[in-house]
Parts: sequence; C-alpha cells; structure tokens
Amino acid sequence: MSVPNCSCLLLQNLHAYAQKLTPLSIIWSIKAVVLLAWVGAALTLYPVPSYALDPLAAPSSQPELPVQQHTEKSSDLATQIVTKVHDFLEHHARTQGLEPSITITPPRLEHLSHCHHVEVDARHQIPLRSRMTVTVRCTEPAQWVTHVRAQLSAPGYYFVTNRTIEADEPIQLDDLIAHETDVLKLSPHILTDPSKIIGHIATHRIPRGTTLRANAVRNPQSIARGQLVQTIARGPGFVVSSEGQALQNGNPGARIQVRTASGQIIQGIVLDAHSVEVILP
Repeated sequence: MSVPNCSCLLLQNLHAYAQKLTPLSIIWSIKAVVLLAWVGAALTLYPVPSYALDPLAAPSSQPELPVQQHTEKSSDLATQIVTKVHDFLEHHARTQGLEPSITITPPRLEHLSHCHHVEVDARHQIPLRSRMTVTVRCTEPAQWVTHVRAQLSAPGYYFVTNRTIEADEPIQLDDLIAHETDVLKLSPHILTDPSKIIGHIATHRIPRGTTLRANAVRNPQSIARGQLVQTIARGPGFVVSSEGQALQNGNPGARIQVRTASGQIIQGIVLDAHSVEVILP
C-alpha cells in the first residue's frame, strides 16, 4: 500500500466522522477541550504535592522525635540505676558477712521522663532474698518511681546437730555439722552465722540431726523466763539490790518484766545473765 492511498483513506474516514457529528456533540466537545485547558493551566500554577498522589509519602502532622537521642539517654539512665541498685544490695549483704553474686534486670524507662538524680529507696530495710524487687526514685527534675528486679546468691553454711543437746546446755563447735548452701535460699529463721550458735544455750531439747533455728538457742548473757535474777535500782546517791523472778526472756539491753519478792511487777533492762537494772519512774 502506498502513502498517498493511506492519506486519502484517512481523509475519507475523518470526513465520514464529521458528517455524523450533531451540533450538540460539537458543543460538548468544545466545552471539554476548554475545561482540559483550564485544568492544565491550574496545575501549572499550583502543582499537586506528591503525598496527594501517594498517601504513604504524606508528612506527619507531629514533629519528628529525636529517637536515637532519647534511646541513648534512657540507656545511660538504666545503667546508672543498675549500678546504684547493685551497690546498695552488695553493701547490704556485706554488712551481714556475705559475699554476694548479684544480677540486675535493667528497668524499662521508655515511658518515663529523663531524670538527673535517682536514688534507691532505703527507708524500709528489707531482708535479703534470692529474688528481690528494689524501689528506685527520681527526685529531679521529674518525680517518679520504678521497681528493679534482682537475683542474688551468697555461699555459706547452715548447721545440723550431730548429737542430742539438752535444754540449757551450751552448744560447742564439736556439736555441729556444717552444710554448704546458698544461704539466701534458706528460711530467715535458719541460723547461718556460727557466732550466733557456738557458746549459746539451748532453749529446749534438740535431737540429733536437727537444723538449728533462731528459737533453738539463746545468748549466754540473756535471761530466761522463770529465772531468778538480781534487781538493781540506782538513784542519786543510792543503789538498792534485791531478788526477783523474770517473767520474760530477754537478751542484754532488752526490757523485761520482773516479779519482786513482795509480788510487785516491775520493769527492768537486762544487764547480763543474772542482773536486771530497774527502771525508776
């Protein structure tokens, strides 16, 4: 097919299409062309932002937070808290003669405001356990409280009698068998300090093979209930001694009640295994 023939055919088709157009369709076609021209001019003056075409590209209405900087500050504060809690628990354990191993779970601080000064809440001294929760307070510039979990262990010994010990009998080193253990997993009533056992007095009959507890022994300088004691009353220029019967158990420095020979009940402070100083009104 030649080019002239193709051109003639195109002109013939356009002529046939023009004959089919009505005046109304011609008017609507002109309006459409005008509208498209107006839209093109408007887009030239006021371009459409990219996020109007792509919602995922829309800018956030909130300012971007410095995420990395906030995370670093939270991490530094968590490290500071872990150190303070570790030092607090270590000091507490060493005052009891223990050498502890301590593992601290770092606290989550993402929801808390930054803090310049944190401190361990030591107002209520709690006994050491293998699992503990320690309270930490922020004092400035914000004020908040968080709780830190810790796991502790401390090697030590508990003691078992290797013979039967009668009541009021002193306990000697040879009467004991030591068993190694993690002492923080034991009941707080079980004795782990040999200085609180050796030389102390059995409060009741202790069968062989018994694990020693605090209520099984008493200080050798303590006074037992029902024991006869010497009462001493001191005043300006005088000292009066008498005898009485202890109505309570008491270690040195403890306050107990004593019934005098006349039947009067008085209060006194235990001085040693035989003497009570009367508290004068």
